[in-house]
Amino acid sequence: PHIDRINIEPLREIRRSLINGEFHPACSNCQEGENLSSISLRTIWNNALEKYNIPITEFVDPKDMRYLSYAFGNKCNSKCMMCGPASSDLWTDEYTKIWAKTQRIRLPLVTPPTQIHKNSISEMLDTYPNLEHITLLGGEPTIIEEHVFMLETLISQNKSKNIELSYVTNLTGINDELINLWSNFKSVGFNVSIDGFDKVNEYVRYPFKWNKTDINLRTILQHSKDNKSKFSVSLSATLNLYNCIDMGNLIEYWFNVSKEYDNLNSGILITRVVQPDYTNLNISSVEHRQKGKQKLVELLDKIKKEPNINPSYEQNINLVLGLLDEPKTTNELLINDAKYFITESDKYRNRNIKDFIPELYNDLFKDKDN
Repeated sequence: PHIDRINIEPLREIRRSLINGEFHPACSNCQEGENLSSISLRTIWNNALEKYNIPITEFVDPKDMRYLSYAFGNKCNSKCMMCGPASSDLWTDEYTKIWAKTQRIRLPLVTPPTQIHKNSISEMLDTYPNLEHITLLGGEPTIIEEHVFMLETLISQNKSKNIELSYVTNLTGINDELINLWSNFKSVGFNVSIDGFDKVNEYVRYPFKWNKTDINLRTILQHSKDNKSKFSVSLSATLNLYNCIDMGNLIEYWFNVSKEYDNLNSGILITRVVQPDYTNLNISSVEHRQKGKQKLVELLDKIKKEPNINPSYEQNINLVLGLLDEPKTTNELLINDAKYFITESDKYRNRNIKDFIPELYNDLFKDKDN
């Protein structure tokens, strides 16, 4: 039952550490981010939850639950290069074929996630009767039937008008039905998953085409511009092996399109990929990563001249600049895994990384053509 899950011992252990002002080992990603910049998911959540004045305690009372993140399962319409079957069902065949050859399937990434059913959603909404904000995750939440059921249930219970929604979404499932349902909620925020500019995003977020990504983003930005009290749009990107030198191009694109639609007050969030470990940016050389720094430095100067821009731009650029200087891993097995994974995935998808991210190809496979 949901009422039992929120107070299981591992969660209580993490809460005890945080109450004591300590970083639990599970919180290392946030600790690293705060050492490099002033932003992390911890600080973001603290700011978001501050207004609720929730008691700080090891045990959580379900009636005190105001802010919920809810993942519907692994149904998705893409198979991103830093993902796997646990988060996208499209990955299963390709992932199994790639790693079966090595006889060492990476089990944590192929364990099927718990599938969410309608009765579980009803139980959850009954367990937490005072929710005010729900973040919806997938897979891709906008294409999942149970997600629509949740929205319809909240509307029928006359709770929707007091609830803020936020999504981590690639925007591909947005349609008139959803827009109509969203009109019943207090507000809707979109954390848009884009992980590179143009060809880099096409390589990372297969099989999406950049032109379609740009069109979808502009559509929702127009909705936000027309109804600022209802919609907000922010960038959610993951820094990884494939996009580490392109992050400046992505942020610049986001800055320009946001300025066009009067959206610079909305923020950006860059987090690093930790798993799968063979997609970590530290697999590439420090020399390779330096190629992405100049664009970021230029962006810092550009945004400082822009009035009323969200401070997360500067915070996240400084975070990325720090991570780009991280030493290259000395784990040769991990480096070889990364090269193997890219090679086998490219074969499966009938493409070549050299045509999308030639700088990374040269860094990882520089001896291949000799």
